[in-house]
Amino acid sequence: MAELTGYRPKAILELYDDEQMFNVLAIADFHPEQAVYLGTRRLKSKRVKNRILGFVESLGIPSTCFFYSTEMLSLKAVIAELEHILELYPDIAIDITGGFEVASTAVGILAKERGIPVFRYDALERSYRNIMNCPWIDKVKSDPKITVEAIMRLNGSTYLGHGHVAVESLSAEESNDVLGLFSLFKKYYRTWPRLSEYLRPATDDYFAEDENDPLRFEAPSSIEGETKDIVYCDTIIMSALADAGYLKDLRTTGGTISFRYKNAVVRDCLIDTGSVLEFYVYVTARNSGYFQDVQISVKTNWDVAPIQRVDTINEIDVIAVHGEVPVFVSCKAGTPDVFALAEIKTLARHFGGSQAKAMLVTMSDVRGGDVYLFQRASDMEVTMVDYNDIIAERLQKRLITTAKVI
Repeated sequence: MAELTGYRPKAILELYDDEQMFNVLAIADFHPEQAVYLGTRRLKSKRVKNRILGFVESLGIPSTCFFYSTEMLSLKAVIAELEHILELYPDIAIDITGGFEVASTAVGILAKERGIPVFRYDALERSYRNIMNCPWIDKVKSDPKITVEAIMRLNGSTYLGHGHVAVESLSAEESNDVLGLFSLFKKYYRTWPRLSEYLRPATDDYFAEDENDPLRFEAPSSIEGETKDIVYCDTIIMSALADAGYLKDLRTTGGTISFRYKNAVVRDCLIDTGSVLEFYVYVTARNSGYFQDVQISVKTNWDVAPIQRVDTINEIDVIAVHGEVPVFVSCKAGTPDVFALAEIKTLARHFGGSQAKAMLVTMSDVRGGDVYLFQRASDMEVTMVDYNDIIAERLQKRLITTAKVI
């Protein structure tokens, strides 16, 4: 919540804009008693209203929302509706960040006549500007506590929690485990997929005698994998994991391997090739202190239409939010292609709005091995973080730079 000294209006009027974040940022920053919206007939739509109401509800903002519509391309109609709103909410400030030019003109006419406070948001400076009669807001920094869920609801989707990685938060020890595991992953990343191909069925299908311990397993050293091929345990990486303390009680006897995962996070990192990379991005973003919300394996549907025969479910590897800007991250342990770029760019635009940024993190040497793909990522405004960035520990810097509004 942004800090205001002195005067604080009871109501803020927003000129409705197709860019959803412009409709709610000042509400998230200042928490007025009333949030008043003026726009076209679209504001009569329940779906349009629910986007704003869902955002406000998810953040627990104590503002009551009111919606008014008129012909926004008619100066006369807009002035008439504004006069009506001013009668209902005399203690009001008007945000002209969004909306049509006609509406801004109408606001300017009335503000000059009646001394109404008018302001707008400066995305480059991440602060508010006094346009007319609003000195108390000038250069006030935006500090909204916007979450991943709020952004999803604002852009018309349903936040369904977590997908294949069901983690709400990590303890300090678990975060350190992820960083330690990733150090081993960097050392063995070329053969790591082979380990995960073994541990996935071993974890799914085999339990030790103590079935009350979900982290203890005993399996043959060669088993049938998910593709029905025989997969073998990589004893070199398993021994390295045991030496580092991530696998407990590792024993190999008579073609059988028994072990216990240190904890559920270690298990989740090991049984899927890409999970350790996802966890690493997640922990790096959290540890940066730059993002107010970071979520992993975010599951959401494509739309929230009241009548929908088939749900289109998507899962985004990591989403990190700084201010009003979400960064959507796709993690690829293998070599990405142009379709992976298009996918994360589309998901970011649809679920995050025009301010959202897209990033692809991969263990491949894209700069050295696929100059075309690297250039394509730049053209599509997708930040590419490849093997070179990861080895040089530039991920945190790239995350922060990507989130900055430029």
